[in-house]
Amino acid sequence: EDGRHGALINAASEGQTPRVKHLLHLGAEIDHADEYGLTALHHAALSGFHDTVCAILEAGADVNAESLERGTPLHLAALKGRSHVVRLLLEARADVSRQGRMVGTPLHCACYAGELDIVDDLSQAGANVVA
Repeated sequence: EDGRHGALINAASEGQTPRVKHLLHLGAEIDHADEYGLTALHHAALSGFHDTVCAILEAGADVNAESLERGTPLHLAALKGRSHVVRLLLEARADVSRQGRMVGTPLHCACYAGELDIVDDLSQAGANVVA
């Protein structure tokens, strides 16, 4: 794995927004995935780093990139209760009805986690409540 790509994922998972921007400027691939299929956007969304998620989205990341088992960044943000990140991803046109390989839809993730505010946000964004 190219060092820049791994460094980008590490910086994103730690919320190091200036470092993320610098690595992208140096040519790190925005949608490079780790061994689990998780991109920098997945890691930033999972950890709830608002500014880092914004920077990665502004750089053109695939908002609907799917990991091997954990779904899209929206699935992870919904599961972890990162409501501010969920809203950012929805604004970036994340697919609210995307069926993850092993996790159902983002709405399923939010329900499983008991995140009622996120359930409401996803429903208002058009998530299928009977899927």
